[in-house]
This record gives sequence, structure tokens and C-alpha cells, in this order.
Amino acid sequence: MSDNNDKKYTLALRQEATRNLGKGWDGYEELWEMVEKKVLPADLDTVARVVLTHAWRQDIKAKAVAYYEPEKTAHSLPPVTELVKLPGNSSNGKKVFSTYCATCHTAKGTGVDFGPGLSEIGAKLTKSAIYDAIINPDAGISFGFEGYLFTLKDGTKVLGYIAGTTNNEVDVRTAGGQGVKVQKNNILTKEPYQHSLMPTGLATAMPQQELVDLVTWLSELK
Repeated sequence: MSDNNDKKYTLALRQEATRNLGKGWDGYEELWEMVEKKVLPADLDTVARVVLTHAWRQDIKAKAVAYYEPEKTAHSLPPVTELVKLPGNSSNGKKVFSTYCATCHTAKGTGVDFGPGLSEIGAKLTKSAIYDAIINPDAGISFGFEGYLFTLKDGTKVLGYIAGTTNNEVDVRTAGGQGVKVQKNNILTKEPYQHSLMPTGLATAMPQQELVDLVTWLSELK
């Protein structure tokens, strides 16, 4: 992604390529190294910052947060018992969903089918529980969405949840809903991932009112 080679591509295309690096274990490493070595073009820094400070890889995320410092919108949230009392705008909450959540979740026909579907989340969880799920994603990982880290014989790492298996391969669903077919005879190690595939820090990456609006909208989905 050097300046010399990439200026011939549109900014939107280069930004999308930067986001795509955040869809795999090795991609996070590559993107972080570019930032650390200061070889990433300046006009991609904002996108890289968002990708890295919300990375699934906790080691990369920790480095990125220390490097960039907390997001300007980062803040300490009041207790959930106080958040549930705040009024929200569900119409704006739908827009917040499109911005922060639709890359991994579906709701009412929109979004990416990667994480649990949210079209009826309001009928399944209380508003308090929805806040907890967003603020502390590691605390409750939905059955069937447990993450695994596969290390292949060539050193490639694949992180995602298991969508299906056959006698010869494992279908791993990775970020963005992409499916990766991993040949069983090519797997060196398979380890349970110790965190939710939903990145932590989402709740403090947005203004508090946007979080309230989002939860208000989600709680109405039944």
C-alpha cells in the first residue's frame, strides 16, 4: 500500500482494501506492521485506526490502543441500571446499527450474516441484557458462535467459528461472513479462541447517546 503504487486507485477502493485486512488473523498483523513502520499512506490512517483499535486479536488491539491513544469519542459509561433509564431515538438507532453492527449482524433484512441474527433480539433479551451483550461481549458467547483459531501447516492462521464440517474439510466463517474451506489434513493446530469474535470496546467507540439509540431500536425488534 505504498503511496507510489496506490495513488492510481480511488481513495474509497484503498480504504476498502484496508478494512479487508482486518478480516483475518494475518491481515491484522500486516496492517499493524504498516502502521508501526509508518509506511501506510496518511489518507488511510483513520480507517486503519478504527480497524486496529477494534481488532479481534487482543494483542494487536492492545498495541493499537496504546499507539493511537483512546478514541476521541471514548468515555466511561454509567452503570447499565442507569443506561436503561435514558430515552433513545429508535430511528437514529437503526442508523447506528448500519454504521457499527451491520458488518457482522443481520436485522430486518439488512446486514451481513456472520454473528447471531438480531431481527427478534428484543423478544429474547431485556434492554439491560442487550446493553450487557454490547459492553461485555466476552461474558456471553452465543452457542454455535464460539471462535477457533486454526494454524495451518504453512503458518497461515484462520480465526472464526465452525459453520460446518465434512470428512475432509472444515468450513470456517470469518469476519464479514466470508467462508474459508480448511482441509483437515492441512491443520497443524486448532485452539478455542478465548474471546468473543465480537470486538470489545464497541460501546465506547460511539457517543453515549448513539449507544442508547441503538439499544432502543434493538429492544423494539420482535
